[in-house]
Amino acid sequence: MKESPLATFSQFMTGKVSRWVVIAVWILATAVLTIAWPAVNKTEVNNAPNLSENSPSVEAENLIKKEFPNSSGVPALLTWHKKSGLNNDDLKSIQQVAADLEKKPLEEQTSTPPLHKLPLAALQKMISKDGTTLVQPIFFKENVETDVLEKNLDTIKKQVKEQVSYDSFGTDIDAKDKLSTRVTGPVGIQVDATSLFEGADVSLLIATVLLVLILLLVIYRSPILAIIPLIGVGFAYGVLSPILGILADKGWITVDSQSISIMTVLLFGAGTDYCLFLISHYRDELRKVKDKRQALINAFKGASGAIAMSGFTVVISLLALIVAKYGAYNRFAIPFSLSILPL
Repeated sequence: MKESPLATFSQFMTGKVSRWVVIAVWILATAVLTIAWPAVNKTEVNNAPNLSENSPSVEAENLIKKEFPNSSGVPALLTWHKKSGLNNDDLKSIQQVAADLEKKPLEEQTSTPPLHKLPLAALQKMISKDGTTLVQPIFFKENVETDVLEKNLDTIKKQVKEQVSYDSFGTDIDAKDKLSTRVTGPVGIQVDATSLFEGADVSLLIATVLLVLILLLVIYRSPILAIIPLIGVGFAYGVLSPILGILADKGWITVDSQSISIMTVLLFGAGTDYCLFLISHYRDELRKVKDKRQALINAFKGASGAIAMSGFTVVISLLALIVAKYGAYNRFAIPFSLSILPL
């Protein structure tokens, strides 16, 4: 009787020589792709638009800008605060910062109120009613890259530190006799929102690996059974990252830090689940067959079909996101579906 293709494939995967060939191929593929192509986290685009230009809301926004132009730009609100109240020395420091910003404008800066040209009496009227807070707006061009804004905020912090003579950005806002400074407004929110996901893929990767490892050790009480799924998923991530990286680098897809972070968790969650499904079948077969290789072949034949169909179902379901019109959801489609495919 002729063996089925699945049985032949199972024997090849578990052969004394061929199994090492398979491992070598994965190692080689991971190494070559990592060297040749950029990692996916190097090709992030975190300010990609979520709606197309012909969307009604975008058209309405463009019409508003055309009919009611506003050249002031996007503001960063530099907020000065002292719990005991702002005094003249504090106001002079604020004026000096304003003078520096006018003399040496930041990159993509459009304007800032000339507070340094106002008499102290006029500046005092701009302070809050309780005398503790003053807001100094700094305007930038629209659609400025977040990296540029972040660099500008670092420059502002240095300028403020020079004028105040201490790090007011690190001062607690409840400090009575020290000036505290913070940046808020649209620019501050944009920079903070981006920084929330910056490096999150690495942090989530480490946290996910540790959590899965601990859970597997507790459940199976076997270091080998705990490490094997992580190794397999690790190779899948090593191959997937440069593939997504080159696709994004060529401009065929757009990836952001949010999609990469979620993809990492999805990859390790599904990958570990599939590995444990196979391991569970293998342990059941060991109770029936004494030959370990035959038990693995039986387990592979019994579990591979369910794993493959489950994986393809998830891939197709996630790929359906590609028809989503909202950009944030559309950008999930390729990374999420490809993260399941190599498993």
